[in-house]
Amino acid sequence: MSGPEIKDNDVSSRLFLFKFSMSALNNTIKSNVLSWLQSNLDILNDPVIYTNYDSNYAFNIITDQNSDSTTYTSDTAVNILEIMLYMDYYHYPRMDSDNIIITDEIYNIPTILPSLLITDLTNIPSQILEVGISGMTDTLGSLTWWSMIGQSNGYYCVPMYKKDITTGWYTTIENSGKFHWFAYPPNSS
Repeated sequence: MSGPEIKDNDVSSRLFLFKFSMSALNNTIKSNVLSWLQSNLDILNDPVIYTNYDSNYAFNIITDQNSDSTTYTSDTAVNILEIMLYMDYYHYPRMDSDNIIITDEIYNIPTILPSLLITDLTNIPSQILEVGISGMTDTLGSLTWWSMIGQSNGYYCVPMYKKDITTGWYTTIENSGKFHWFAYPPNSS
């Protein structure tokens, strides 16, 4: 068996939607897929993330809090698991040698291609049939995130999986209100 097909939209971003077509789906399988994705992010070695001395990313992951969806292709039911990744960029301006004045703000937020996110093809959970990875704009991505957390029912309530450069993976409360997305949350006054 050659493994699942992995497709991506080739859109450089820091906000990604993963859609997994699954042969079966339950909480144990969902946990295994999440662990596999986290292990891929652990070995990610893109220079934008790990060698830029004045910045780093924190990985923020949520799973779809709505009921697991099923789609039908040629009268065959396929389970779909959706996971979102937001790479929160921490920016530190460059300072002079005395560390007293800012010499460069460097506020162009770097992005990466979705094809770089999945590199470990050896331990793919057997239930994965296909993987789709879509890089998204902040506008579409924030609306998708909002929908996946269950809108206001999940805002600052549902679990989020987080990792930054100095810590390993841990579970915390979803905190997308700190991501500085424009007009977020949606429909807020």
